[in-house]
Amino acid sequence: MSNFSPKEQSSKDYYKFKNYLKKSREAKKLSQNDLAKELGFEYYTFISQCETGAVRIPPKVMKAWAKAIDIPLEEFCKTLLKQYHPEFYTGIFNPSA
Repeated sequence: MSNFSPKEQSSKDYYKFKNYLKKSREAKKLSQNDLAKELGFEYYTFISQCETGAVRIPPKVMKAWAKAIDIPLEEFCKTLLKQYHPEFYTGIFNPSA
């Protein structure tokens, strides 16, 4: 699975997404370490890498991640899809665009 970079997205959207992940976690008063443990990861660095855009959130933890930060799964998945695969997002949710 390839990673994404700001060059693949508009910089505004990319930084908005990174901020979304971090602010959602912080709103639940979870540290990166707390979230990592709740998701079954030994090290907090994975959470950091997701929040900085170095790696993508794997599908197998999307449901648990959404639950941990108290965001409806559908909203969380739509946000990830829009960031990771904007052409799919547009095709599904805004096909006339």
